[in-house]
Amino acid sequence: MKFHKIRSHEAESGDVTLEDHAEPGLLEELLEYHQAISNPVRLEIITFIERGPKSVREIANHINSNYDNTKKHIDRLLNAGIIRKEPGIGKETSRGALPVWKYSLMYGGIKSIIRNLNSFSDLDLKIISDKAMEAIEILNENLSGLAGNEPYLQILGGDDDKKVFPVISPVTRISGVHAEIQRQGTQYIFSDPGSTNGSYINYKPVIKGESIILSDGDIIDLGRGKTRARLIFHMD
Repeated sequence: MKFHKIRSHEAESGDVTLEDHAEPGLLEELLEYHQAISNPVRLEIITFIERGPKSVREIANHINSNYDNTKKHIDRLLNAGIIRKEPGIGKETSRGALPVWKYSLMYGGIKSIIRNLNSFSDLDLKIISDKAMEAIEILNENLSGLAGNEPYLQILGGDDDKKVFPVISPVTRISGVHAEIQRQGTQYIFSDPGSTNGSYINYKPVIKGESIILSDGDIIDLGRGKTRARLIFHMD
């Protein structure tokens, strides 16, 4: 991922910069996003909560910091839209288990962060900021090897929300024999051999024996109603 750096007073005639055509506030938000994840402590928080939702105190213990300082890092990530918070239950105490905020990555996890950065680089934008360039260099060094190369399924909703499991070549069976994903060359094919409750790809029913080529971000529903399991397919 490469961004071309150019300062406004160095811009050559005819150069198109991000400031020329950006929506109001876009440049600031983009820089905030990069800088929020360029800090080594926040990178450590990101990799820690990728494993599952954590409270402020759990995160503070992991990064060996105090509560207030940890909360500042978390708020920076929240404001940049990189993580989310949801109510949870803390550790058991003498007063019982108390409610706490739990923090986790937005859907897609670390792979989503890298995809977001790559999408900006694909626009071939010129970023007028030394700090933005420093942020990108740190991200290249710290995040490039975290995402892995295999596609994976992520559960949406329920007690197992955000849990992921890899799509293992050549065949991955889902929920016993409800459905399966086969790798054929560079493609991943979904099929339902005739499950009782049926399967749906992006809300459209899958016919028994039909082969569906999956794309990144496809939503897979196994069944309908209260027993439905919803997953999202991710690939590099």
